[in-house]
Amino acid sequence: MAAQEAWEVVKHLDPSPIYGDILWLSGIVFLRMGRLVDALHAFEKGLSAQQYVGATLGVADALTNFGYMYLHTGAYPDAYSAFEAAADKYADLGDESPDRREYEMRCRENMERIKLKQESPDQRIGFYRPRATRDQDCLYYPPEVIFHP
Repeated sequence: MAAQEAWEVVKHLDPSPIYGDILWLSGIVFLRMGRLVDALHAFEKGLSAQQYVGATLGVADALTNFGYMYLHTGAYPDAYSAFEAAADKYADLGDESPDRREYEMRCRENMERIKLKQESPDQRIGFYRPRATRDQDCLYYPPEVIFHP
C-alpha cells in the first residue's frame, strides 16, 4: 500500500532528481512485490526524469535498476546491456562521486557473471544489487527456471 501511495504522489510531480529517486525506490518496491510491469514503468519514468535534469549519477542508478529487473526476469542480454550502460555512466562521473568506481566495478562484475550464467545456465551465480538498496551487500540469486515436460 505504501508503494501505491507514493506512486500516486510522484506521478503528478515535475521531473527532478528527487522525483527520479522516488520513482527508483518505488520501482524496487514493485519489483520485490513481483509487480514487474509497475516496476518497469517506474524505472522508465525515473530514468527519463534523471536524464531530463542531467543527473548522471541518477541515470547510472536507473540503468542499474533496469539490469536488476532484467535479472529477475531472466533476460540476461538485456541485463548485460543495462549494466554496461550503467558502468559507462558511473565512469563518466569521474571524481564527482566518491563511490562511483565501486559501483562501476559492481556493474562490470555483474556483466562477467552474466556471461558465466549464459555459458553455464545450471550454475548458481549471484549478482550485485543496486546502489543504496537495503541489502546491497548481499548477492542476488535469480530464481532458477525449472521446466517440467
